[in-house]
Amino acid sequence: MKKSIIALAVMFAGSAVPIFAVAQEKTASEMVFAKETEDIQARVQRMKTTCSLTYFNKNQNTAVSIDNGNSVISSQITLVGGIEIGTNGGTFSLDRIVPTQAAPSKGTFSKSNLGQGAFAYRGPLNRLGIDFADVKDTYSFSLKHEDASSDKLRVSFSGDVRNEAVAAMQTCLDSLPSYWKLKK
Repeated sequence: MKKSIIALAVMFAGSAVPIFAVAQEKTASEMVFAKETEDIQARVQRMKTTCSLTYFNKNQNTAVSIDNGNSVISSQITLVGGIEIGTNGGTFSLDRIVPTQAAPSKGTFSKSNLGQGAFAYRGPLNRLGIDFADVKDTYSFSLKHEDASSDKLRVSFSGDVRNEAVAAMQTCLDSLPSYWKLKK
């Protein structure tokens, strides 16, 4: 699979907000953070009331994008990779690998075929029972359809660039009048 195809998929997945919100806001996004190394590309963008962190692992051809806004609608996670699993609207298990264990959650994900073998899986943070505070402690994601025989999409989320992007995302969120979080 061509890296440029996955890079395009990452651009699509990291669009900062759902399409309907873009139509409502009609404003350009502001780049808060951008860094690229030989292996990793990361960016944090703000579009009015939503901050978006996109982390692309060039070697694995995978990406994760976390959108966090002022509502549950604008707070989503998207995983992108070259593996097709499950069905659009199906129930998926998302394991977040944190320093001491795996933190499982289950929820419905939309599935998009981005072409050339790239697929995006998008799920609402609230239905998964996670928020950005949980994402900050996550170093890898593993997504699997509820069918036990299906493959897994694994997305690495670690390293110095990740740490800088997470800090920039928190700064972005702190600059918003308010942002969605789980009530714990």
